[in-house]
Amino acid sequence: MSQNEKSLIKTLHILSAGLWLGASASVVLLQCLKGWSEDSRELSALNLNFSLLDYALIIPGAVGSLLTGFWICKRTNWGFLRYWWVIVKWISTLSGIVVGSALLGPWQMQMVKLSNLLVLSPAASLAYGQIRILFTLVGALQVLLLIFIIGISVRKPWGKRLVKQKEVKTLKQNAEGVL
Repeated sequence: MSQNEKSLIKTLHILSAGLWLGASASVVLLQCLKGWSEDSRELSALNLNFSLLDYALIIPGAVGSLLTGFWICKRTNWGFLRYWWVIVKWISTLSGIVVGSALLGPWQMQMVKLSNLLVLSPAASLAYGQIRILFTLVGALQVLLLIFIIGISVRKPWGKRLVKQKEVKTLKQNAEGVL
C-alpha cells in the first residue's frame, strides 16, 4: 500500500469514527436534556431529527469505520488477528454495530411512533418514558464504548499474540490461497 493510500484510508477511518462518536454523543446528550416535552409535536419533531442523525451520520460512520478498518487490516502488517488491540477493536466495533442495530435503532423508531400518540394515549406516555430511559442508558454505554475503541487506536495497548506453529502454518496456507 502506498503512503498516499495509507494516509487516505486512515483519514477516512478517523473521520468515520468521529462521525459515529460525535453523532451518537449528540443524540444521547440531547435525549438527556430535551428528550421529554409536554408538547407532542415538539417531541415528535425531536425524535424525527434524532432519526435523521441516525441515518445521515451514525449509520454511515459505523459502516465507514467497519469498512475502512477492514481495509486497513487487510492491507497493512497489522492483520486481523495478529495484535490483541486489533482483535479487541473488531469485537468492540461489531458489538457497537449490533447494539445499535438490535436495540438503539428499533427503540428510536418506537419513540418516533409513540411521540405521535402521546396526546391520544396515557399508556403511550408510560411506554415512551421507559424506552427513552433505556435508549439513553444504552446510548451512553455505546458512547463510552466508542471512546474506548478510539483510545485503543491511539494507544495500541496490547502487543502481538503469541501464535502457535500450527496457526502460523494455517495462516500461511490461507494467505497463499488468497494470493
